[in-house]
Amino acid sequence: MQGNLVAAFNAFVRSMQGAESYESDELCWTLTHVAFAVFNSILAARLDASTAGAEIEAAKARAERNGVPVLWWIASGDTPADLAQRLTHAGFAYAATMPGMSLNLSDVPQNEAGTGGLGDVAIEIVSDDRAARTWCDVFVQGFGFPKAIGDEFFAIAVESSRDPEAAYQNYMLSWRGQAVATASTMLTGDVAGIYNVATLPHARRRGFGGALTAHALREARNRGATFAVLQSSEAGLHVYRALGFRERCSFEQFIFTPHGDAI
Repeated sequence: MQGNLVAAFNAFVRSMQGAESYESDELCWTLTHVAFAVFNSILAARLDASTAGAEIEAAKARAERNGVPVLWWIASGDTPADLAQRLTHAGFAYAATMPGMSLNLSDVPQNEAGTGGLGDVAIEIVSDDRAARTWCDVFVQGFGFPKAIGDEFFAIAVESSRDPEAAYQNYMLSWRGQAVATASTMLTGDVAGIYNVATLPHARRRGFGGALTAHALREARNRGATFAVLQSSEAGLHVYRALGFRERCSFEQFIFTPHGDAI
């Protein structure tokens, strides 16, 4: 699950000017010049107690240098065992705990049963520049992010729209002719990560998020994936459980903000 997260974060930032990414057996991180914490993530820590302090200070120094918040994800098995306490002591603030969930894709129905009863609905893969722009706009409105965050996603949305074999793909659901929901998949081997599931406020509680996620899961299975993984918000838990996802682990998030507000 962490490997898929690393691949997703690398995909999100690779087209951003001045973005950096780092992967090793001890730690993985991305860093941008955008004050959006998820773009500046740190995860998969396998640190010795003797080196953890230096890595934490290095993460803070990168945040200070770029003037952006950084988000440290802690999963079960990350080391050292007292990493959360070390982060808190170093000035990171606890942000959230997100369940990590997985699903065997053989359990996903073959047909579009998830859209049963949903009238005037169409689902598409984002396959051109215009759809990529619409996807970015719906994504930020669904999450309540500033438009500038969607602008940062636009380059990767366009890139993936031009390559049907790209590991990262975006999907969009339209209702009554208007795009109202988004979702993304990231393939790493036989694992499909589900990301960016968002629905516009006026279209919520109609089953659109679940229907779009189910469609993305079937598409991932058609491309060779056998398992799906995701990290859920509290609001999305019931949707993913209804699709068959089950909690397997949890991720604690800690944020360090050098100055100002973080998104």
